[in-house]
Amino acid sequence: MKTLQQELSRVDLNLLVSLSVLLKEKNVTKAAEKLYISQPAMSRTLQRLRTLFNDPLFFREANGLQATAKALQLEQPLDAILFAAGSLIDSPNFEPSQCDKTFKISLPPLMSTTLISPLVSQVAQLAPNVSIIEYPVSMSPQQQLKEGLVDFTLYVAPTTRQDEFSSTLIGASEGVIFAHHSHPLLQHTRGKVTLAQCLTYQFVDLILDIHSDVDVQSPIDDMLRQRQMHRTVTFKSGQLHTLLTVMKNTERLLVSSDMLLTQPLYQTEYRPVYFFKQDHFPAVNLYLNEHQRTESSPAHQWFREVLLTSLQQVLQSTP
Repeated sequence: MKTLQQELSRVDLNLLVSLSVLLKEKNVTKAAEKLYISQPAMSRTLQRLRTLFNDPLFFREANGLQATAKALQLEQPLDAILFAAGSLIDSPNFEPSQCDKTFKISLPPLMSTTLISPLVSQVAQLAPNVSIIEYPVSMSPQQQLKEGLVDFTLYVAPTTRQDEFSSTLIGASEGVIFAHHSHPLLQHTRGKVTLAQCLTYQFVDLILDIHSDVDVQSPIDDMLRQRQMHRTVTFKSGQLHTLLTVMKNTERLLVSSDMLLTQPLYQTEYRPVYFFKQDHFPAVNLYLNEHQRTESSPAHQWFREVLLTSLQQVLQSTP
């Protein structure tokens, strides 16, 4: 009987790397570009993979490759193996000052303005060679994590599969309605502005990503519905600057987080007109979600602690 080592010695582990990239890209040409090899070389690699696993692995379609059931079964254990191999190569005595990894995170755009700058500053001091890439959060953050598109996501809900992902409650954020400083609610209203008054105006809203269902409701909309209330959203965009410009030129309002109150722009040109806690609306919990494969990486666990500390400090400093 052959040992495990003898069985593995006949396998080119580079094939597993290629399979992982093919599963992510679902396109031979793009996978080849990702690995800096030619398209014919990647096609030959795919043929070797089919022989190794005795399965077609992919079928060609008009828009790329469609993975077979066998390939989909391989994806999760394959990611875990490659991630563990990368961690094995890393020095066991992790030194942040020597780290040159790139960490990918996704944050809600309306919170990014407040959260990302302190994080980048702190990481720059501790690990000057580390790179950070920020992506907008998706309505399907678990898919982002599973596909390795990001390492960590900040989201308003924990992951639903604790066998594959882990979630850490960071804190909570209060809902706030903002308006341009010239808005009638700030100019002509005496006393506190009520939610009912705000709901007589139209709203702008942020689209998380182009693949998201634009009808998916935010936690605030869910809370409003429970009280038989509704806001009318008449403009959506993926760009925060565009939303602010529309607010400046119209009487539309924006629902966001109280974290924006730490930014001067949201105390001068754009101002809070209503706080949901006035009417005892619950705060929205925020969770840091990650895939279990990062748990074996000293570098990712170090970054996770820095990320958690930075996020919690921002939440605690919110007025």
